Amino acid sequence: MVKQEMQFDSGLTSANCALFDKSCSYVYVASEDNSIKIFNVLNGEKEGELKGGHDDSVLDLCWDNSADGYLLSASADCSFRLW
Repeated sequence: MVKQEMQFDSGLTSANCALFDKSCSYVYVASEDNSIKIFNVLNGEKEGELKGGHDDSVLDLCWDNSADGYLLSASADCSFRLW
């Protein structure tokens, strides 16, 4: 049986996609407010936000497989950003 372990509140806008970082210490959430929110898995608190890259909703996220660990975001503004 599956049970809920923790709840994250993305704020007043919809969450489109959620993704663990490579260490599984943080969850990155693609948001309707053009940002990517970063939550700590241990305490559920919001640790930060990636803003200013997109002009419309962030729709999807993907980590690369390199040691650098770049984050790729795709937006409704028809752009991709490498973070």
